[in-house]
Amino acid sequence: EDLAQPLLLVGTSTGLAPLYGVLRDALNQGHHGEIHLCHGALDLSGLYLVDELSQLAADNENFFYHPSVVKGDDVLAENIEVGPVDELAMTIAEDFKAFRIFLCGAPDLVASLKKKAFMQGANMKNIYADPFLPPAKKD
Repeated sequence: EDLAQPLLLVGTSTGLAPLYGVLRDALNQGHHGEIHLCHGALDLSGLYLVDELSQLAADNENFFYHPSVVKGDDVLAENIEVGPVDELAMTIAEDFKAFRIFLCGAPDLVASLKKKAFMQGANMKNIYADPFLPPAKKD
């Protein structure tokens, strides 16, 4: 809607898939506000599309890719941070009032990030959350 509005996209593991779609659509629509994509995984094997996203960041000056892992050596690669993705995401801005935020992944993480973003100024109507719930148990 607002091509200048900054976007924060945060996902864990396969939560990257819908965020990748949002990212591609925003770039195809000519979005010129900052776009930050934080993708977290337990370890390096849980990250995917790293090369593609790194190339998109290199090709688009308004897109910033922030991959992270919880477990790993201090320096896995030049652009991969070690630490929880929610902590990384909350360092993107001091105030998220102007941001539109998209959250995908584990329910606890999504709920926590939603609360943290709100506490850092995000308007609840600008936070879109898609927790990946486990399938219902069959009797």
